[in-house]
Amino acid sequence: MACIVGGWSETFLADDIQSICNEVKPKVEEKTGKKHGIFRALKYKVKALCGGTHYLIMVYVGFDNYFQIHIFQDIEGRSEVENVQEGLHRYDPIIMH
Repeated sequence: MACIVGGWSETFLADDIQSICNEVKPKVEEKTGKKHGIFRALKYKVKALCGGTHYLIMVYVGFDNYFQIHIFQDIEGRSEVENVQEGLHRYDPIIMH
């Protein structure tokens, strides 16, 4: 069991984590059953654990549609999609559901 290092961070602009979103895009599309031409990270929060890192990322998917995706990236760098919340808006807060 991983030990918690800290709580969720403040919200950051997502310029530096687009590569994680690109990596998990097929997994998100599989979970939602929808293909997305646009899949752009806007903002995120992060929480570090002993066994890896959790990310909550607000992603723009086109036509004023936004997803919040919860990703766990282990210490080996493998990313798994834990949850996808659809139907959000650009200014919705990033919160754990």
